[in-house]
Amino acid sequence: MFDFKVERKKLPENLSKYNKLITVSGVIFKVISGDKSWEIVKSRKNHMQKVTATIRQDHYKTVLQSDTNTFFADEPVSVGGTDQGFSPDELLASSLAACTAITLRMYADRKKYPLEQIEVTVSVEWDKVNNKTVMYKTLQFTGNLQPEEIQRLRDIADKCPTHKSLLNPIEIITEII
Repeated sequence: MFDFKVERKKLPENLSKYNKLITVSGVIFKVISGDKSWEIVKSRKNHMQKVTATIRQDHYKTVLQSDTNTFFADEPVSVGGTDQGFSPDELLASSLAACTAITLRMYADRKKYPLEQIEVTVSVEWDKVNNKTVMYKTLQFTGNLQPEEIQRLRDIADKCPTHKSLLNPIEIITEII
């Protein structure tokens, strides 16, 4: 499911004679010949992931649902939960670990690296003194890799979309519906 705003812009002269869909850098455009403009039809950049969390009176078991998956989050027993799912902190660490592992697997497969297994461990530390969050990410590779392949994988590990999102300014908009 794509959420997007339709934008109309003047079309470059070399594209104005077409009336079809074109893709540029992951964005699908509909070219309209009559008025020399284009519309964004779909864009990965505008793709909004949506997850709904529902909690009833269980302390603190929460149902998490996306368009295709359902699972639970919870808090540990030590803080009043039932420990039936990952804590919110574990979910944050899981997002970075999973995205890193998937990105590394995609890269290694494309480059045909002899990489049998990837293990990514992420821990989160809340530094209240300096008012910041520190995430530690360790990588472990199993396979017959050359030193330059290992270094390249280390570089790629910091290029996963979740890593980039966490490093960029994040704006959270809260509204009541």
